[in-house]
Amino acid sequence: MGGKWSKEDLAEIKKIPIVDYAQNVLNRTPVRIGSYYTFKDMDSIRIDPRKNTFHRYSDDAHGDVIEFVEYMENCGFKEAVEKLTPHTITPLPHASPEEETYQTKPKQTKKKLFVPPKFENPLRVFDYLVKERCISSSIVSSLITDGYLYEDHYHQCVFVGRKNGVSSGPVSYLIARKTVKDHNGSYREFPGNDYSQAVYLNYGSKRLIVSESAISGLSVATLLEKLHRPLKQNNYLFLGGAAKLNALVNHAIRDQPEEIVLALDNDAAGRLAAKKATDLLKENGYKGKIIEFLPAEEGRDWNDEVVNFEKTKEKIKIISQNKRKEKEAVLER
Repeated sequence: MGGKWSKEDLAEIKKIPIVDYAQNVLNRTPVRIGSYYTFKDMDSIRIDPRKNTFHRYSDDAHGDVIEFVEYMENCGFKEAVEKLTPHTITPLPHASPEEETYQTKPKQTKKKLFVPPKFENPLRVFDYLVKERCISSSIVSSLITDGYLYEDHYHQCVFVGRKNGVSSGPVSYLIARKTVKDHNGSYREFPGNDYSQAVYLNYGSKRLIVSESAISGLSVATLLEKLHRPLKQNNYLFLGGAAKLNALVNHAIRDQPEEIVLALDNDAAGRLAAKKATDLLKENGYKGKIIEFLPAEEGRDWNDEVVNFEKTKEKIKIISQNKRKEKEAVLER
């Protein structure tokens, strides 16, 4: 029977355990992971039996038992409630205007991700990343070749996230970085982004290096390259912000890298994100090694480190040249 439900009725409905409904009605096989449950055939979902909520990291679907049924059964609010309580809840046929009632929620359609067209020559992006940001030229070239980076018609660096980090996969996430500073800010995100993906460079490594931004991550890769450790020796995940941890949990639980390196910024937000990331990974069943790897000096990010490295190297080079000239001048006397 269709209709409206009182607040008290819905409170009772929401007590129905998600795991019970999934097992008895949907014929799903629950699997316990620590204090959470997942399903044998849908391991990207996590169910918290204490809060009776679910979260599927692959598409960021989440909510209570009613929203779980809406999601799993592909139905609206009214039908979900009727499926949950066909025999125990009677809808109120004539709710008074003063009584708080709940109507069917309109289904939200996900926005399609618009991919800006490429500019034919990525020279400005290349110059900005290599000359101003001191990123390795070979790393920038590799990202452009593999489809993880391009220059758009506004001459922005567009970093491309593809489904599960596969370079040939569909585009699922974009973030643009301006090559010039202005009052409108440096970064631009795009409607339709899949935040369970972010920008993930999946090279099949057992080590995942996580950074807040693409430039910070590429700075870590540049420093490692100086130690003769090439880009594709590690996987990289660029979150697009310290608080955006959905993608980390999604990729880590699916791929199960042996080691996760949290190369975040050494500021309050970065340190807090490192702690939250560690807790989230453990709560969701990640069993590998987690390493917190922050810049040595407080307030710095990894691009500060690589730029400082290059400036220090240049100073040493100038001092060496001056000393050589002084030595040559002495010998000529």
